[in-house]
Formats: sequence, structure tokens, C-alpha cells
Amino acid sequence: MLFFVEVQVQPFDVTAGKYGQPLVCKKDMPTTAAPTTKIPTTAATNTTTAPNTTLAPTTTALPVMNTTTVPGTTASPPTHRGKWQVRNKNSTCLLAYMAMRFEAQYKTKEGEIGTATVWFPTYATAVGSCSEEHSVIELRSDVSNLTINFQKAPGKKNWSTSSILFSYWELPEFFMDTANPYTLHTMRLDINLFMTDSGQSYKCDTEISVPLKDRVTLKVSQLQVQAFDVQGDKFGTPKRCPADLPPTPVPTMTPLCPHMPPPGKWVVKDEKGNPCLLADMSLQLRSRYTTVDNTTRVGCINVPTNADATGICGQNTSQLTLSFHVRQCNITFTFSESRENSSNPSSVEKFGVSQVSVEYFVNENWFPDAKQLNHRMEVTTANLEIYEAHVGQSYQCMRQTNITLNTDVTLFTQDLHLQPFSVSGYGFAKSHVCPEDPTPEPSWKANVVPMAVGCALGAFVIVVTLGTYIVYRRRQKKMAGYSLLSTT
Repeated sequence: MLFFVEVQVQPFDVTAGKYGQPLVCKKDMPTTAAPTTKIPTTAATNTTTAPNTTLAPTTTALPVMNTTTVPGTTASPPTHRGKWQVRNKNSTCLLAYMAMRFEAQYKTKEGEIGTATVWFPTYATAVGSCSEEHSVIELRSDVSNLTINFQKAPGKKNWSTSSILFSYWELPEFFMDTANPYTLHTMRLDINLFMTDSGQSYKCDTEISVPLKDRVTLKVSQLQVQAFDVQGDKFGTPKRCPADLPPTPVPTMTPLCPHMPPPGKWVVKDEKGNPCLLADMSLQLRSRYTTVDNTTRVGCINVPTNADATGICGQNTSQLTLSFHVRQCNITFTFSESRENSSNPSSVEKFGVSQVSVEYFVNENWFPDAKQLNHRMEVTTANLEIYEAHVGQSYQCMRQTNITLNTDVTLFTQDLHLQPFSVSGYGFAKSHVCPEDPTPEPSWKANVVPMAVGCALGAFVIVVTLGTYIVYRRRQKKMAGYSLLSTT
């Protein structure tokens, strides 16, 4: 651990070998009310800061300190959110306003499992860098550090997150009676979030949960972020997250699409080449579109069985991406682990699909006479809780089901069998069968009809045999009487 004392530093614009006007750190200010900790502010690892980037904190509010919780308690909501920016060449290139907290389980001195809920301090400083295709913001504090990397693929007109790096200390102020005080925990997650068109910001007031690892979950609310093309130090037109939009009745898709395609079998392997995610399913994407004569139709895209499968396997989060039709289409499933009862650390662990993203082109084959031909469509729906089963099991649903991504786009599944965690070899674990599938009858019920038919046939044979024997005996007696009379 690295400690700093009596620090004064100036990396830019030094005049006559003397320091400029000092910016005094908060801990040197006599009016600061926030309690001090033994851990100094350090930078999160694996980040790059451009030379032209300057610190740009925009709030001075103090953190909510009394937020440590134990199972069965509820943390108070934040009273404000932090506002940060990254500047490059004297202009703002990244804006991020949000309220953040993280929940982490830890071991107490008594050997029990506790749960701490800690708000990210709004006085955290922001550093980062911006370029045409990559932007990064790093928020540093004496409580925790957060680094978010953003990307904009070449030739595309949208951006999203590419990875999150998070670290925190087990401070006794938050981790009551911890057995490992001041232990530093660092974790990284590769994930695509907040997909938004260039020039726009992403806004979501609803809380978004991002499971990391080691039973740590990052929760973000009151969010507005823009990582590229910031104009005039202000956010662009906001794209609202689906959870913020009012519920809209989704009409049934007109069944003009062809039959579901045959099911494919896909496997994601870990760094050692071992299977870590198994997926068997039949997939069909249906999307409403407007034709050149302003009528509404439904376009259909079948996912072929030879679609390329890529992904990642994490401790609490895994992803499967299916790419097909020369990578013009991509479907990504994000799987997350959680407790059935988040306030009870001993409750059963479950997994499920937490996010689905689709990306496709509007072409003449799938969308005949479309008004917006060659237009690229991207839809992401987060905060899902579907296809759930206990960790160690697989999820199976043979009936046709659907995932409504928005009012126009629906993903249909059939012959579904998934296992994103605890995979051993190429075989699925015991299946959790969905409610839509009929419950198989016990084997003895399945044998009732054959047994009844067999018994009836057996009884019929016995009756016929006895009847034939009786008739035969009677005829023998009559024949014997005729023979006796003739000899007399």
C-alpha cells in the first residue's frame, strides 16, 4: 500500500520554477465534515490518462456515510448524484452524472457473512481521456475507484461501454466488524451497456444493477452519460432507457413469418479450451417496419445453425454473442448470478438472462419494400429476469416463448436449453423445466393403456379357449352315444 503526505504537485504550466495557486485537498480543509480514513486516494489500475486531460470534479457534496447494512436492513436513498466531466484540449469531451452504490458481502470476525452497502462519494475526482474511438473516465476516491471504458467501433454511428474496472477497500466505517480491514478488492468486467447513437446522451433514472464478481454488485441510478461528441459542455439529446419509458401494450406479432428454424448448438470455451457456456435453441427475430407506401409489415430473421458463437465466462456474469449473415446480425445474451433473496446471504443462488441486445440491417431480403433500406438497427433491453434456474442446473423450455425488446422488436425462442455457469464437459446439468412445457406423466401412467390392452387380450384368449374346449367335449360325448346305439 502506498501512502502520500505533505504533497504538492504541478505537472503543467509551471512558471519561473514556482508552483501556481494551490488547490487544497479536502482533508486539509478545516471545515470538511467527512470522516477520515486510513486509506489514501489511489488510482485504479489498467487505465490510461491522456497528457492533455485535466481533473474536472464539478461537485463538492459529501458522501452519505451511514450506509453500511447487514442482512435484513435497507440503505437510505442518496440525496444527490455526482457530476463529473473529462476535458481534453480545453473542451469537455465526456460527461457523466449519476448516483452509484455498491453492495458487497464480506466475512466478519465471528466468521459470519455480512453485507455492506456503500454509496460512491460525490467528491471523487475525475480523470480520463478521449479519442475518436475510445473514451475513459476514472473516478478516484478514498472509498472506492471506478473506471469505465467506452468504445465506438470504426464505421459505426453509436457508442457503448466496453469494460468496467472497480476497486474498493474494506473500510471499517462501512464493513462492520470485518475480519479483513483495509483489504483492497479489484475486479474487471467486459460488458456492453448504454448503447447510444453518436451525438446523443444515455439517460436512465431507474436503477441499473451490474453484477461484478465475489458477490459484488454495482448499482447506478439517476444516470446521464455521454462519452463522445459533446458539444458546448452540454449533453446531447437523451436516449431514455427502456425501464424509464411508460408501459405500452405490445400488439401480437402478425404470424406472417416462416416456421421457426432448426435449433442450433453453441458452445463458449474458457481460456483453457474447456466449455464454460452451453446453448441449444431455435431463434427468430421479428421486427415491424414501414414500407415505401407507409404500410406496416413484419420482417423476420432466422438465426442459422452455423452462426458464430463468441462470449465470455465470468464468475457472476457471462455473455453469449451469435453472429451471422457475414456479421450483419448479432444477438447477445447476458447472464447474471444472484441470490433468490438478496437480503439473505445464505439463500439459494440462481442465474438468468439479465440483458439482450440485437443488431441487424434492414435489407430487401428480410424487409421487402422497406422505407429505410440499409439502415442499421440496434436494440438493448436490460434489467431482465427471465430463463431463471438454480446455479448448478440448466434451463430448458421446448415450447415457443418470446422476449419483447421494444414495441417493434421481439425475439422468439424454441427448443431452448441453456447453462451459462457451472458447466462440466459438453453435457447439460439437471434441467429446470419452464412452466410453459407440459409436465411429463409418471412412467406408470404411460404404461396403463398398454397393460390394460394386454390384460383384455389375455382374458379374451382364455375365454375363447375355454369355450372351444367345452364345445369340443360336448360333441365328443354325443358322438360316443351315437356309436353305442348303432352297435345295439
